[in-house]
Amino acid sequence: MAVSDVVLGWLSSHQAQCGVTEAYEVSRFKGFRGHDSIVIEVHDHGPAVRQRYSVTATNLETEAETTVSGKLSIEEALGSLNWSAVG
Repeated sequence: MAVSDVVLGWLSSHQAQCGVTEAYEVSRFKGFRGHDSIVIEVHDHGPAVRQRYSVTATNLETEAETTVSGKLSIEEALGSLNWSAVG
């Protein structure tokens, strides 16, 4: 069983104890464009949510970012980002 399944299951069954009403998995990736560091953060709201993916790309040097949400697939989300906005 994946760690995310355990965490999300525990949070769901212990909602009264922990007070968390919404949770989703967040994956974070770091890459480079020329000399700039770029961070890509993917929020996966799970298979129960039809438009499950939100993605943000941030340029760590300039703090410019682009975000897209409510996409059906991770490929659609990544392809919909305005990559020129992050430098």
